[in-house]
Amino acid sequence: MPLRLRLAHAFALILFTASVSFAGARLIQGTYCNYALGFSVKIPLGLKAVAGDQSGPERGVRIFLPSKGDIAVFGEPNSLGWQSPAEGVRYDLARETCPSSSNHLFASTRVGDSDDGQGIIGAQGILVCGDRFVKVLLVFRPAGGPIYWLRLVTTVARKSEGSNYLDSVAHSFNLIPFPGANLPGAAEPLARQRIWREGVVDARLHPTSGTGFSSAGASLS
Repeated sequence: MPLRLRLAHAFALILFTASVSFAGARLIQGTYCNYALGFSVKIPLGLKAVAGDQSGPERGVRIFLPSKGDIAVFGEPNSLGWQSPAEGVRYDLARETCPSSSNHLFASTRVGDSDDGQGIIGAQGILVCGDRFVKVLLVFRPAGGPIYWLRLVTTVARKSEGSNYLDSVAHSFNLIPFPGANLPGAAEPLARQRIWREGVVDARLHPTSGTGFSSAGASLS
C-alpha cells in the first residue's frame, strides 16, 4: 500500500477510535452515581461535569471549574496493594513531573459520610509546582473493596476557589451498596470481586456503563 494511503488509513482509524471513545460521554448534573464501584457525589451548582469520556470501564466523573481546572472523582481496585491512603497519595504525587522545585504537604482528612456520621478517614496531599496546584484526597472503602480518589488540578492563583469546590464535593461523597446484593446466592461475592478487583463491569450490575478513568492513581490532568 502506498505511503499516502497508509497515512490516510491510520488517520481515519484515529478519528474513528476517538469518536467511539467519546460516544459514551454524557453530561452530569445533580448527583453522579457509580453503582459498579459503590459511590456517589453531588456536582456543585453551576458547574459542568462529564462521565464516560475515557476508554475502559466507567470509574468516575470529571467536574470542570470556572478557572479551567477540574476535579476528578473516581474509584478503582487497590491494585498496588497500598496499606494506607497516605501511601497511595504519596505515590500519586511522586508521579507528577515538576521541572522546577516543588512543595509537598501531607495530612489526614475525612471524606463524605459513614455509619457513625463522622466521614471516612483518608489522606490528602498537596503539590505546588510553579503555577500548577494539585490537591489529592484518597479514601479506602471500609471492610475492603475499591479505593476512591478526589483530585483537584488548578492554578496557584485559583487554589482557594478550587479547594472550596473540592471540599464541597468531598463532603457530598457517599458510599452506596453494590448492586451485587440483588443477585441470587453465590453470584453476589463473585460479581463484587469482578467489579473492584478486575475493573470488570457486568451489564446486569451497571447497565449504563461507558468508558472511564485510568487506574493505579494515574494522573488525570
